[in-house]
Amino acid sequence: MGPAASISLSGAFAAGNRLGISAQNVANARSIGARPGVEGQLPYQPQAPAQQAVAGPDGQGLGTRVVARPVTPPFLAEFQPDSPSADAEGLVAAPNVDLAGERVEQLGSLRSYQANLAVLRAQGKMEREAMDILA
Repeated sequence: MGPAASISLSGAFAAGNRLGISAQNVANARSIGARPGVEGQLPYQPQAPAQQAVAGPDGQGLGTRVVARPVTPPFLAEFQPDSPSADAEGLVAAPNVDLAGERVEQLGSLRSYQANLAVLRAQGKMEREAMDILA
């Protein structure tokens, strides 16, 4: 496998990881809990994907990877006085998830995945054509 293929594969895997992190955020967006400092279970803490370059021992680029970093602030106060997690003021903690932003992240992940697969297909085609020329 050539460097273009390994870089494209790492980009495709990174795009999949970005999509997975965003999907977790969306799935847990309404999981309320107790506010920090109040007894009870905290809600889901959303994560933000951070893409990083991966370099080999010689400093040459080998691809990319994604790490999940906590969103700050992790929680927003919501008024839900009937919730068992509510404090004396009727407030609960809700994950700080921006659904519109998550949709944009998901679309960007999809396009990144598609672009990386297109590079893989193009490299395969070039290798086949080079073999035809040499044959």
